Amino acid sequence: MARPPKNPDVFSSFVEHLAHAIAARMGGGKTNGAAPSMGKRRGPAAGKKLDMTCRVAGCKNQSKGPRFGFMCADHMKLPKKEQLAAREAWKAKHA
Repeated sequence: MARPPKNPDVFSSFVEHLAHAIAARMGGGKTNGAAPSMGKRRGPAAGKKLDMTCRVAGCKNQSKGPRFGFMCADHMKLPKKEQLAAREAWKAKHA
C-alpha cells in the first residue's frame, strides 16, 4: 500500500510555482531580465532587413555578408586597403 505524502501541499505549491514561472516568461509577471530572447533579432536594426549588396560603388552583386565585410566574390580579390576604402566610402554615403 502506498504511503500518503507527509505534506499534501507539496504538489499544489509546485504547480503554483510552475504557473508563476510560465507567466513570467510569457510577460505576465515581473522578470529578473535573465529570460532568453525567444528568437528575436537583437540590436538597433531589429526590424530592418540587412543590405546584402556589395559595398564597392557601382557593383550590384550580392555580397558574402558581414563576415566578409559585405564584399562580393569578385571584390574580395582586391587588396585590403582598397576594400577598406570602399567600405568607408559606402558608410559615408549611407550615414
